[in-house]
Amino acid sequence: MRGQIALFAVLIAFSFAVFSTGCQATPKIPVEGAVGPYFVKTIVDSEAAQHLIERQAGRQKEDSPHEEAVKQTAAKLQDRVPSQSDLSELTEEHSVDFAAVVFGQQLTAQPQNQKVQRRFIKNLQHGTELITDEHKRRYVVVVVPGYDYIDTGPQTGANFALPLKLLGEMGMPAIFVEVDPIGTVEENAAELVNVLREKVDPRKRVLLVGASSAGPAIHLALGKLLETNETNRVDAWMNMGGLLGGSHAMDWLSSGFIGPFFRLVVWTTSWRMESFESMRAGESQERLKTLQMPEHIVVLNYVGLSLSGDIADYEFSQYRFLRRYGPNDGFSLLPDMILPGSCSLLAASSDHFFGEDPLIDKKAVAILTTAIQLVEVKPRDPTCAVQDGEADRKDASNGNITRSEDTWSIDWTPERELYRRFLQENFEDQP
Repeated sequence: MRGQIALFAVLIAFSFAVFSTGCQATPKIPVEGAVGPYFVKTIVDSEAAQHLIERQAGRQKEDSPHEEAVKQTAAKLQDRVPSQSDLSELTEEHSVDFAAVVFGQQLTAQPQNQKVQRRFIKNLQHGTELITDEHKRRYVVVVVPGYDYIDTGPQTGANFALPLKLLGEMGMPAIFVEVDPIGTVEENAAELVNVLREKVDPRKRVLLVGASSAGPAIHLALGKLLETNETNRVDAWMNMGGLLGGSHAMDWLSSGFIGPFFRLVVWTTSWRMESFESMRAGESQERLKTLQMPEHIVVLNYVGLSLSGDIADYEFSQYRFLRRYGPNDGFSLLPDMILPGSCSLLAASSDHFFGEDPLIDKKAVAILTTAIQLVEVKPRDPTCAVQDGEADRKDASNGNITRSEDTWSIDWTPERELYRRFLQENFEDQP
């Protein structure tokens, strides 16, 4: 109950911010098309975004006035993922959703991301059957929950309830790290270190997973607090929308004219101001500069595409507030959830709270399966560990990977059909 009241109070704060800054209502334009490996049917905020999504599925209108914008964007970015500066520029020139689609398109087009995205979608078809008894003997999944997971976890998915239930049913060993639900990044990182040292069987290899505020805590533990001999036991980290670069929403809530109101909310709900301050963008980006990730650890980022038609009602005010900065998932800017030099999976029709996805348990198992496959490639597949992308470009001709210069013409048809089949097996009404 406390968490629900707090969410409502924060919603009022963001609604007031949107109103007071004169933000216009977000346009609502229906669209059916594709982004990367997914068919999408949603609402977007501009005809330019509509055209781009239709274009990716071969459904674009003839002689569209927005085709020139697409060509100019492709020529400017070529094979790289847009920076936050690029996304701000695209937002200003076109719209937030246009920038978000470009981000998703370019992210999935990276050779290393193509590889894991194709693996992930194939793994969705197999459920739990690719997790073997040997995997269950060798690995332990260490789960770090998100902020306020006890009170708001049922709404946000921060408690990992569905994935943990499925892991239990399939007999996969898992340890739930009982961090302070309203703790700071530093406190939760310290608790994770304690669990890894004291509660994990030393014979087991560790697969870490965390969402939202757990992301920076895991990163701090791996990149600074643990000794080398301790990180050597960690094989993979599945970063589910982790706030690695913090949230500009936290900066705004804890400062300016809204600061006193938010401090009152924090006081009445027993939240702690220092916890929010540890997730501010400024502090988070300074923290990032001090961390050095062990190169052997496979890192998979799971990032919601977060188009305006896919944002939950109770998150939409935060989303609208953050639109001034560019594409976001209702809590963080999209680039701020990706660890440089790692691999990324795009989540279709998702915002920050993956718990809203009724299939998140099945998708979590597919993410886990993909991570194990990457870990067990012999010799270890380097594509999730490279820092400059050169190895990916050299290997782009192997297998089913498209060369980087073809990022706007990748054939995702097999993956789109596989994913549609996966949805049709679970839901009746799919595009």
